[in-house]
Amino acid sequence: MRMPLSRFCHHTRSTLLMSFALGLCAALLSQIFLFNTADARWHRKLSPRNHRTKTSTQQHSPSVTLKKLWTQPLEGRTLAGASSNTTHAFAATQEGNLYAFNGSTGEKAWQVNVGEPVSETPLASDLLVIVGTEHGTLAAYHAHNGALAWKQTPHIAPYKGLPIEGLTSSHQNNNHHYIASLYANGALFVWDKYTGKPIWKAFLNKPCKAPPVFSNNALYASTMDGHIHAFQAQTGQPLWTHEIDGPIFSQATVWNDKLLVPSGTGALFTLNANTGNFLWSYTERQGKPLLGQPGIIQDTILVGSLSNRLGLVNGKLGFRTGEARITGGTESAIITIGHTALIQTTTGKILAINQDGRIQAKLSLPYYLKSNLIEQPIPNNSDYSSERKAQAKTTTRLFTTGQGGSLTAIELSQPTSK
Repeated sequence: MRMPLSRFCHHTRSTLLMSFALGLCAALLSQIFLFNTADARWHRKLSPRNHRTKTSTQQHSPSVTLKKLWTQPLEGRTLAGASSNTTHAFAATQEGNLYAFNGSTGEKAWQVNVGEPVSETPLASDLLVIVGTEHGTLAAYHAHNGALAWKQTPHIAPYKGLPIEGLTSSHQNNNHHYIASLYANGALFVWDKYTGKPIWKAFLNKPCKAPPVFSNNALYASTMDGHIHAFQAQTGQPLWTHEIDGPIFSQATVWNDKLLVPSGTGALFTLNANTGNFLWSYTERQGKPLLGQPGIIQDTILVGSLSNRLGLVNGKLGFRTGEARITGGTESAIITIGHTALIQTTTGKILAINQDGRIQAKLSLPYYLKSNLIEQPIPNNSDYSSERKAQAKTTTRLFTTGQGGSLTAIELSQPTSK
């Protein structure tokens, strides 16, 4: 029997509505299930256990800070850098004033006038402070009261009173402490640090600008025309000579039997410190002069120049591994403390940078920074408090001079190296 058309249409509509309703219910149930699953996953991500793990990681991330401790004005312009021993900081001016300040408080301990403009950064120990002048005088003062200990003005025929262009000190070597003074015409003198007695001399016969450097049993000195000379430290016997391409304005660095020599052409030359043989060279991208010593963190050499770039160089093979941007460039040595390198820029900033070139902290000072940062040494004796020794593992006191005439103390804080 045939179904009436009206009844057939009604039955079809009912079937379609039921199918649509069932489909809608299934879709809603599916969305609810997916939402609950996603919510569970989201909840697991923000569970207390996982949240605590994230916070713990943040708490153990390195934190480096720089802060200014004190600043003291000086009478006259300061072209030379600061120096320090375990208790005091020292600075000298073009007007010949030599100052000693308490390293912790900045209180002035004493002041003397050398009588001649001071051209080089003083050399300081717990016993003596030694200065070199623009008239060629080398003078040593007792560190605790500023009394004169000894004075030398060598006669360098046919001149007398040539400026001292470089001054450096050796570590104890065979129970002797030496200092070396390099004069503008290339005359090199080595002295007994505590008596002022001359030990030996040599003549490089070329104008010089960079301070010499002691390392182990050798003394390295360079001339402005690119010659590097190595001498036996105790006797002055020549060991080797090497010529690089370009003038040398900055002190060389000895690292892992390598001699790193910055050049005025923007190249860092690396020689074997024992033989003088060439190993490799790295050239700054813009070819700007290298006026300060590079810094070293593990096997990475940080090379600064007058450009706005800091080069990161593999210390073993000499290829560039990266670079960092620093506004203003630098004329100062880069010093390394732990896993942090400290750089002074010509715009008055001190930057703390890690091995990857990332800036971890910065401090702005209101003057031109040209001289080197100096780290205050920590004495290793029983009289020094255990609290201060423990603090010294995480904090370091440094000193710098502003060219207008000031001495500033800075504190670097960083986590202990594992």
